[in-house]
Amino acid sequence: MGMFDTFHGEVICPHCNTKFKVEEQTKNYDCLLNDMYIGDYVAAPSYIHPAYGEPKRSYYYKFEAECPHCHKTHNYAIAIKDLQIVAFLRDEDATEDELNGLNNVKPHLYRYIKWELNKAALQGVDEFPDSQLLDKGFIDNIAIGDTVKVFDTDFKVNRVLVADIDETKKMSGLEKIWYGKRIFLEVYKDTLKRLLILDLNGYNMPELVYTFNKIELKEKGKSNNNAKN
Repeated sequence: MGMFDTFHGEVICPHCNTKFKVEEQTKNYDCLLNDMYIGDYVAAPSYIHPAYGEPKRSYYYKFEAECPHCHKTHNYAIAIKDLQIVAFLRDEDATEDELNGLNNVKPHLYRYIKWELNKAALQGVDEFPDSQLLDKGFIDNIAIGDTVKVFDTDFKVNRVLVADIDETKKMSGLEKIWYGKRIFLEVYKDTLKRLLILDLNGYNMPELVYTFNKIELKEKGKSNNNAKN
């Protein structure tokens, strides 16, 4: 199938009026497996060759999607305004006047809304960290009692765990991204306890904890003291 990018958004079915999420794969942009949401910026579309004039900066990207409720397939449009994703519309609403009347939104709007919700719940990925959660040297030498910061909140390390995730095991596509050796931190603040998964750059990926509930975790540096996630 090759590389592609993916638009993520919500549309309203014109048949049953149900709002549902869509994921539209496209090969018209960078093809670097980018995930693109409301407020994100896109490259100038590759199908508009500069030899024929300046690439369009405001236009509709058209696609089809099936409603999961009534199973009817309809046409939809993603409004691109000055190379920014600003709206997902039904095709019949995607007029030139509508596009001209649309305004740009806060850069990376969807990601910031999600980030604020995650920060309030202290869960999910910190997509806009000022720095890495931990540097590589600290990860290698982390110990019980050390402090880590998640969404500007300090947690104390209670246990340091490791897991060797075998790519050959039955796992989802998301899990396959994470095969190999991973470090897990059991951390706490007051009565709040959680398990963090660290990627190789030290970023917190806690929403993936639940995909590994059958992976055997071992105390770092010990071979016989196992812990279940």
